Amino acid sequence: VGLPIAVAIFYPTENRCKLVVGQDLPTEERAVAILMKKMSHLKANTTGNSSSSFGGAEMPDFINDYGNEVAQNLMEQNPDLHEDLDFPLSSVDGFTDPQAIQKVTGRAVMLTSDAPPTEEQPYPSLARQAWLYETLTSDYKELLAQKIALGENELEAQKLDLQAQPVSRLVLSPGKPEIDSPFTKPAYLVEVQAKTGAKPNTTEQVINAVRQELGFELIADKSDGALFDVREKGAEVATQLVEQLSGSVGDFLAREKAECEAQIALASEKVEKFGRRLNAVGEEQTNLQQHLKTAVSSGDVELASKLNAQDEQLSPKIDKLQTQLSKAKLDLNSKNFQQDKEQRSIRESLADTSALLQQLPIGQPVRLMDNKTKNYLYGVVTAVEQKSKANNPAAPINWKVSLLVIDGVRSLSIGLNNLTKGGNQSLEPVETAASFTNIKEEVSIYELFDQRQSEAKEKRYLVSGQVLATELTGKFAQVTDNQGQVHPVYLLRRGFDPAIDMNLKPVMFGGVEQIKQFFDKTQKVGIVKTEDENLTIIADIKPSNIGGIIIKTPKATAEGGIYFKNEGLLQLTGDFTSKTESVREGNKTKSLGVMTVTVSADKTDEVLAYLGAKWGLGATSHKESNTRAGITILGTVQ
Repeated sequence: VGLPIAVAIFYPTENRCKLVVGQDLPTEERAVAILMKKMSHLKANTTGNSSSSFGGAEMPDFINDYGNEVAQNLMEQNPDLHEDLDFPLSSVDGFTDPQAIQKVTGRAVMLTSDAPPTEEQPYPSLARQAWLYETLTSDYKELLAQKIALGENELEAQKLDLQAQPVSRLVLSPGKPEIDSPFTKPAYLVEVQAKTGAKPNTTEQVINAVRQELGFELIADKSDGALFDVREKGAEVATQLVEQLSGSVGDFLAREKAECEAQIALASEKVEKFGRRLNAVGEEQTNLQQHLKTAVSSGDVELASKLNAQDEQLSPKIDKLQTQLSKAKLDLNSKNFQQDKEQRSIRESLADTSALLQQLPIGQPVRLMDNKTKNYLYGVVTAVEQKSKANNPAAPINWKVSLLVIDGVRSLSIGLNNLTKGGNQSLEPVETAASFTNIKEEVSIYELFDQRQSEAKEKRYLVSGQVLATELTGKFAQVTDNQGQVHPVYLLRRGFDPAIDMNLKPVMFGGVEQIKQFFDKTQKVGIVKTEDENLTIIADIKPSNIGGIIIKTPKATAEGGIYFKNEGLLQLTGDFTSKTESVREGNKTKSLGVMTVTVSADKTDEVLAYLGAKWGLGATSHKESNTRAGITILGTVQ
């Protein structure tokens, strides 16, 4: 720290460079970020708290998994930027790299600009580098805020003054009391009454934030009338936004097509040039060989020897031209393929972004969910913004939605790239949710903001004891109890319900007899699945096949292929057949392709034994009919 940092600024069009030495260079931020990481590790090792009061703390320590995630997303959504950085990440692995943030920031100095210096921007190349760091930093802060709000921040264990008062508990793992070790202690699910902490915005504040964004005057009215015209205007603005985006993308497609066609034209000229040269040399060789034949037939040995030497000299030339022509044709085909691929990708991104913009108008209540942990928050869309992070205006990374959420963080920003296929989050439009005061009552999402204001205490669940002995997902935290003592726990998300959330994964069976007993206890309506939940087994209720079963798996090879293509299973069941089923999702019905096979009663035991031994089988319905480790999964926490 304190050493000068020097950066060479290149001006390719002027064939010169300039060395800039001093402070406030964009690339200094990488050195500061690495230093912040080292300082946080040092303080964590000495005090148990990674937060640092070091003078550079305004620069986030993004050299971690969350930093890798934002760097990967930026490179994936912005191929031109990835190319300018000389491809720091491998697209073969889906841009996944445990050192993505280091590799991307390490090449920031490669970002140069051909733009001439101006008074406002004396160093255009530095402006590009600054933009990269600003983008990475803002995206990192947004992602970290989301993780904290969802209770998933894995970077540090927070100390929370919840003043938690235990109400009841359930043994999750009995441990091994005969072994004196902290790793063999029991694990408990504990219900507590805890302080709510910071409060979200009020309903009135949320309504006025939406009204202000859409150009309505502010009012002190929380009734439905306050949103009567507002929600309709939000939908209109979303439609206009999609229309403007379609126009921008049309212009962008035209520019991209013109550039690609210019490159294709040059590649075509190369093919024609090498083709003409090859034809000319080929004709020369043909004539030469005819003269050689004549000389041989006339007995002119000297001429024949001379012509033969010339023919031998032409052969390498022809081979070289053939190689050049093949490469030129390959380059031409590659450019044609790349053009089609890019145009298709741009149209797909337009379709994805347009659908999300229409689905998430300003004023729309939503549920934000982490697709991995299933943790969620409710909120309201208050703004939709476009940023310039990629050349393609429809690239999801160019767009983000701002939310006011029912949580102490109050507001969050979500990039649309996190909501597209394969993204980490989902943002589902919802109008109502369970009331905080009466879980059996559905109330407006807007009303929940005010409900949270009046609550000083709330029901929370945490895991204490040997927390690693549970499959429940949450975050490590140090929590104070109602007597002021601090306990290391695994804090589960708000809204966690043991009767629902502990019922998510299949309760695994110990053998074929348990599965048959399960079908009997559930009167043949229970559902059995493999551990990955991609293969479903139900009892066949046809009188002609009592005791038989029906097996279903997704038609997509990536999900169901390991089952309907497995030779061992096919020998027992016979071939699967393809069919389409209607599946209900919310208020919509969609068609789903499945592969299915019916197993006769005399083969059922053998098939179940094979599936259970190879992939594991468990109950995904009626789980109160099954147990795991002697503990009833469904029921009152005691």
